[in-house]
Parts: sequence; C-alpha cells; structure tokens
Amino acid sequence: MTDAVRGPARRTARGLFYFLLFALPFSIAAIEIVFPLLLAAWVIGWLIPLRASGSVWRSDPVKWVLWTLAAYLGICALCVPFSSYPSLSLIGLVCKTLEYALFFFIAADLVDEPRVVRRSLQIILAAAWVVCLYALLQEWLIRQVPVPGVAIDPILHRPLNYARMVGPYSNPNDLATFMMVSVLFLMGRMAFVSSRSRLLHGILALLLLGCMVWVRSRGAFIGFAVGFFLFLLVHVRRKWIWVATSVALATAAAVVFLTEGRFQGALAFTDTASMERRLMWSAACRMIQARPIFGVGVNTFMANYMTYAPRPNQGPAYAHNCFLQIAAETGIVGLVLFMGFLASLFALYWRSLKAIPISQKEHRSWLTCLTAGLLAFLLQSVFDTNLYSVRQATLFWTLAGLAVGASQAVIRR
Repeated sequence: MTDAVRGPARRTARGLFYFLLFALPFSIAAIEIVFPLLLAAWVIGWLIPLRASGSVWRSDPVKWVLWTLAAYLGICALCVPFSSYPSLSLIGLVCKTLEYALFFFIAADLVDEPRVVRRSLQIILAAAWVVCLYALLQEWLIRQVPVPGVAIDPILHRPLNYARMVGPYSNPNDLATFMMVSVLFLMGRMAFVSSRSRLLHGILALLLLGCMVWVRSRGAFIGFAVGFFLFLLVHVRRKWIWVATSVALATAAAVVFLTEGRFQGALAFTDTASMERRLMWSAACRMIQARPIFGVGVNTFMANYMTYAPRPNQGPAYAHNCFLQIAAETGIVGLVLFMGFLASLFALYWRSLKAIPISQKEHRSWLTCLTAGLLAFLLQSVFDTNLYSVRQATLFWTLAGLAVGASQAVIRR
C-alpha cells in the first residue's frame, strides 16, 4: 500500500473520528454510520501492509494491554455456546462487544500525535458546550411546567419525565456521566490556553458543575471526586493545594447531600433508586450463583432477569452495576479477565505519566485528565449502566484508546 493511498485514508479516519467525538452525546445512529467507514479507513491507513510499523499495537509497551483484552474477548466468545440464549449472545458479541473493542483499537492508532490528542479534547469540550446549553434550556422549561411529563423537549419533542434535565440523553445519570468527564478534561486544558480561552473554560466548568449538582447523580459525584483527587495528586506539585481542594470538595458535596431530602434517604438506602438497585443487584447475584463459570451469556441479562428477579412482577432491567452484570453474563472468569484488562490499561497510563519529562507539562496534563476521566467513569459504573449504554460505552472505549495512543506517543519520544 503506497503512501498516496495511506495518507488520504489516515486523514479521512481522523476526520471521521473528530465527527464521532462531537456526535457521541447526541446520536446513536451517528455511531453506527461512522463505525464501518472509520474501520475501513483505519485498516487501509494503519494495518496494511501487515509488516508496517504504523500501528501502536505492534509496539511492545502495549502488548500486555492487547493480550489481556484478547483474553476477555475470548471468554466472551467462549460463553456463547453455553449461553441461555445463544443467538442473543452472538448478536451482542459481534454488534456490541467486538465493535467497542474496535473503537478502542482505532482510537489508539489515530491519536498517536500530540496535535491529534489536543484537537480531540477540544472537540469533546465543544460538544460539552452544546450539551450544557441544551440541558439548561430543558431545566428552564421544566421550571415553567413543574409537573413531571408535561414539559416537552424543544428539540427531540418528547416528554421530560424525570422533572430534571437530561440533555440529549434518555436519563439524568447519563448526562451527569458526560459532564463529569468533560469537567475533568477542562482541568487538563485550562493551564495551557490564552487568558480569554481560560475565562471561557472557567465559565463552562462552572456551568457543568452546576448542572451536575442539579442533576443529583450520586455515582457521578463519587466518580468526579475520585477523578478530581487523582488529577490534583498527579498534576499539582504543591500537595497542600490538592489536600485543601479535596476537603473543600468533600464539604460542598456533603452540604448538597444533607440539604437535599432525596439524599437523606439515599444515605440510609431507603429511597426509591436505592431500593430498585438492591433488587437489580440481587438478581445479578442470583445469576452468578446459578452459573458462576461462564455466566448466563453475553447480552442476555435482561432476557434472564425475570427468572432471577426477587420480585417476578418487576419489569426487565439492567443490573445498574456494570461489574456485577459482567460477572452475571460471562461468569467470574469473565469478570477477572476484564479487571485484568483494566489493570493493564491503567498500569500503562501510570508508567507513561512517570516517563513524561517535566518540560512536557501539557502532554502530562492531557494524559492525567484522560486517566482521571476514565477512572471516574468506571467508579460511576458501579452504580449505573455506563458500559451497557451504546453512547456511554462508546465514549469509554474511545477515550481509553485515546489515552493508549497518548501514552504510546510519550513512550516513543
């Protein structure tokens, strides 16, 4: 394959990737349309010829990440013949699990240059502006008609049933996830932009944080607090700053929780959301007990839910704990292999952070905010469906690949 073909293929792939990053919060259809085009451009631009050294996946530092992910995908495939619904598992394996993994591989290759990492973060923050303004418009409409389900979304023309902003998503928790990750990315950008841009970044950060508080997603609060702590720990050299900031953040969160009646019930696990999660987690645990080795099968949790739910009259639901759902669908073996993949992933990020020279502060900041955002995402996944919602799962796997590409760029330098 000549450079005359590979060059345009790479430019096309990066253009599609930028479009995907902007469209992620808004459209599942955009993800499905972009994926085959992006895959074709990636194969031409990075994988052909097979002996070319352009792909980061041919380098030694990322081999362990590659093998741990291959092991997890292997157990997912092995579970298909043992699935309670083999056809559903095969569809889920091909159309979800493998597609997410390919987004991960593609993103790592596409962002192996610093300018691509910078531009990718800029596009995510541009999307955050649109999401934030959209959510604020919804909140204004809800306040005009405070009865749940009466206010109508001005763009999607659907009832706002939650009586809370949801943005382009279907529920407030998904909106909080995107805002949580975006705020952490803002922190990595603010120190390296002009004064005017820093002011705009600061305004966006305040808007996003304000919306996160108003959405009242406990998982997002927890994820953001830990991600923010990691960012300060790595990025700020004066330790007293991150200690004082963390204490201030914890105090502010406590005030919000204690002054909001909904959170008082949540602390005692007596509110509706907590009680529903207890039922979902109980169903997941019953699936694990019934089939601990290979699980009930990839993509079959909801199909099996009514069989294992403590209350049979309750409708099918996700586990609202991604790690329990992984164990229920792929068994304890699948969960262990997935955790091994995550461990290898964050080990690569940490090793790269330590390898970055002090002179490359901006590169260190990018990788730090990506690592913090992914950690926050995974912590929220303990309480929600992040890895099983198409837009959220695509966001995670794409950002994880983006961070691998940034790490590889550091190791190569």
